Amino acid sequence: PVEGQLWETSKLSRVEAASGESPKTLKEGSILFAGRSPDKEVYTVEFETDLTEVDGLRLDALTDDSLPSKGPGRVAHGNFVLTEIKIQASAKTSPGAAQPVKIARGHADVEQGGFPVLNAFDGDPSTGWAVDADKKTLNANHSATFDFAAPVRFAQGARFVVRLEQAYGGQHVLGRFRISLRGP
Repeated sequence: PVEGQLWETSKLSRVEAASGESPKTLKEGSILFAGRSPDKEVYTVEFETDLTEVDGLRLDALTDDSLPSKGPGRVAHGNFVLTEIKIQASAKTSPGAAQPVKIARGHADVEQGGFPVLNAFDGDPSTGWAVDADKKTLNANHSATFDFAAPVRFAQGARFVVRLEQAYGGQHVLGRFRISLRGP
């Protein structure tokens, strides 16, 4: 992390999978889906923060012994394809007034050829971010940071809803992940 930046893993209030699978929330705030992988999936993660200003989000794709090839994805070789990330935010006191958060830039520690992180917020469900850049990078922890076009500011803190769409198919869905927010 850059000096002066604060990363916060907020307490989760809701985690859902479109497939109906129940997640396991681990101590450090990560989320694990380790059952039989669906072909495609959408995870919806909701959480609150006391941060009054947030200007970015980090998605950590994490390995786990319970995943095929230790993951971080759920397909046999452990890869995943995040086709879209969508973020909404509202004041904690007005959760029904959520507004979309525009992503300006993305950065990832690893990008598979043809699957750069910018594909995860390009509005095209046929593209996405994946991490099999070479056989050395596949079954390891990875992260992507999404910089907001404008900071999210709420005096009493915010409620975020993050939608992780995984429409590539072939069971290329995340198995274990963690979401953190960046404050000033």
